[in-house]
Amino acid sequence: MTMNSLPAIPEEIRQLIGIYLDRQTLGTLIQVSRALHSSFIPLLWKQAELRGGFWNDYVGSGAGTTYSSTDNEGFAEKCRSQLPSPPPSPGLHSSSPSSLMIDLTLLKVRSRHIEHLTISAPIPSDYYTVAFPRLRTLILTDDYTSIGSPQDIVQLARLNPTIERLVINDIQSSLPAQFWETVFSQWKNPRTLCIRYSPISKDSAAVAALWKACTRFEDFELQGVDLPHYATVSPPTNINNNNSSSNSDSDDEDGQSSPLVITTFPKARRVHLLITNNARQTHPFFNPSQQLAMIQSCPNLREFVWDGSQFHIDSQLSSQFTAALHPNNPNGRTTCWPHLESLVLLHISFHRNDPLRRRRLAEILHAVPVLKSLQIRGGVWEPFAMNELRAPGRHFETLERVSVQGCKGFSSSMVHEVLSQCAGLREFCADFIYAQDVVLDIASSLTPTSGTGTSGGGGGGVQPWACQGRLKSLKICIYATPLDSTSTISSNSNSNCTARQALLQLATLTQLEHLDLRRNLVDERPLLNLTLASGLDALVALTHLKSFQFDDCCGSTGEREGWVMGEEEMGWMLNRWRILEEVTGPFRSPSMMDEEEVRATFNQRHIAYSSVGVVERH
Repeated sequence: MTMNSLPAIPEEIRQLIGIYLDRQTLGTLIQVSRALHSSFIPLLWKQAELRGGFWNDYVGSGAGTTYSSTDNEGFAEKCRSQLPSPPPSPGLHSSSPSSLMIDLTLLKVRSRHIEHLTISAPIPSDYYTVAFPRLRTLILTDDYTSIGSPQDIVQLARLNPTIERLVINDIQSSLPAQFWETVFSQWKNPRTLCIRYSPISKDSAAVAALWKACTRFEDFELQGVDLPHYATVSPPTNINNNNSSSNSDSDDEDGQSSPLVITTFPKARRVHLLITNNARQTHPFFNPSQQLAMIQSCPNLREFVWDGSQFHIDSQLSSQFTAALHPNNPNGRTTCWPHLESLVLLHISFHRNDPLRRRRLAEILHAVPVLKSLQIRGGVWEPFAMNELRAPGRHFETLERVSVQGCKGFSSSMVHEVLSQCAGLREFCADFIYAQDVVLDIASSLTPTSGTGTSGGGGGGVQPWACQGRLKSLKICIYATPLDSTSTISSNSNSNCTARQALLQLATLTQLEHLDLRRNLVDERPLLNLTLASGLDALVALTHLKSFQFDDCCGSTGEREGWVMGEEEMGWMLNRWRILEEVTGPFRSPSMMDEEEVRATFNQRHIAYSSVGVVERH
């Protein structure tokens, strides 16, 4: 297909093609003909950003590109006149910023195409008078300045009732009560609200309007937001009874009582809260107890994300948490969140002075309904919590996503248990598993008369894990296990056999699309040998694999562990994994291929590659 043949393609096909083109290409194609202009202009204007007088390359990147066509020279010139000037070079500031702002008349003409709008730093008031009929996402973000005047923001909200997703990110000024009142009363179908590190007005009317607006959203995040004392939801009776000091949460520092906002959030399905550093102060604002009181007013909650930022939960708060989970029947499993499916606890640890700290996580897992998704990052995992997962009729039977990365105490044997017992598991992320635990099912399936043994290199005894038919994403580091303190992975043939058996076990996960075997911890333990000599070819069964990540075979000291991935392994991946899209990991060879050479080889097959970190896509 050539550029000149595109106009002859039916309109609906051109629009599908345009979805996969970058903005620079679209900016060029609209100058080819009226047909392409009509097809691709809506795509080019779907996302836009107004940035304090500058128009960034969301829209019009490549708009200044010269394209000559003897048949369409006049039309191309007209197209260029209707597009914003290209953005200034990075790091340069124009003496006349307004000259680089998109023309207001043109913005009004193209407003019907814009679905995603970002406003960064102040723009003239006239721009807030534009209505965007298809606007779905509005992002207000700011760098050290305020976002317009209160009247401008309110007018923007009134003119665009179709907004479904509102993101307020690191702005320096608070939004007025009228803005939140407009969101509540005029927006048709708001779904997502995210406020990150932005001030909230201390005016009680604005705070009340904010909480009222929250009742319209299904998904809201409050990260790094410090609300005044009177901005909290009134704690339920049972929490007041269990916490004699809870009344102080609603008192100002001068001892004067402030009004409490009492409301429920019946539409809330997902809530993400962050405990800020102010939680450690004598008079915190939106402190953990108040957060618990607020989320207890979300009866239809399906996902709760609580980020503690290394905040230590004391025994009183732990009791409040479990009380919030089952207020009506403390001894049973009746919960205020009967529909909860996903629980995410990030960097939350239980205070060392709490005598029951080793049982607190187990109490939480006991109190919540059976989960589909569980993520515990940071903190300590105790065996009591594992007992709750494996209890009959509980979480092992329903879990689809599990992530315990960075969670101390989640052992290799526990990882094996999750993989071998959770039949519905689709995504799993943990720090590590030992190769001897990976092959545990193989060893247990072998009989003395079977003719195969752990040193024979056979794979006849492989017993697939319970999740084999569903697991699509696995992120875990597999450590090789020497037979004794003096043996090494490279010199011990039995260890090579263990590596082959471990890879055979991984090969039973035939639905895998993403496999990440990189280190999560900084240590000296040797990694599982992934070379063809040790059985990499067993992974030919992973026909759905799209991304593969592995770590440097060098330890933290920089010394090699006895095996390297080279040209042979790279060629095997290219030939066997036919739908591979991304590879991350170092390749070495006697000729010492450099990273650029390896990247070029992968890019020829349209596969993104990086030796470490984020890959570059082509």
